[in-house]
Amino acid sequence: RHTRLRTVTGVQTCALPIYIELSSDQVNIHPNPANDILYIDLNDVNAIDNLSISIYDNMGRLIQNTSNTNVVNSFNTKFDLSSISKGLYTIRIIADSKVYQQLFVKQ
Repeated sequence: RHTRLRTVTGVQTCALPIYIELSSDQVNIHPNPANDILYIDLNDVNAIDNLSISIYDNMGRLIQNTSNTNVVNSFNTKFDLSSISKGLYTIRIIADSKVYQQLFVKQ
């Protein structure tokens, strides 16, 4: 994760994170809409030291997440959605300094 320093005269400076996006060719989230299981496939991602995948509801609350380390080339996982309500959700994938977000529907 990179940081950008923001300088404003007379105000304290702060560091803001800068993320580089993962390509949609590298991420496959399926099926969408989903019923009870959501699959996430990452391909051609080289080496990832820290991987975080999170699901948020439409109010921005964290619903589920998983973290992994030392991912090489590809990664596959699934989320059990059987206990969450129907609706619109956001999945956020952070792979080191790269980020990917996508909406999905839980039926």
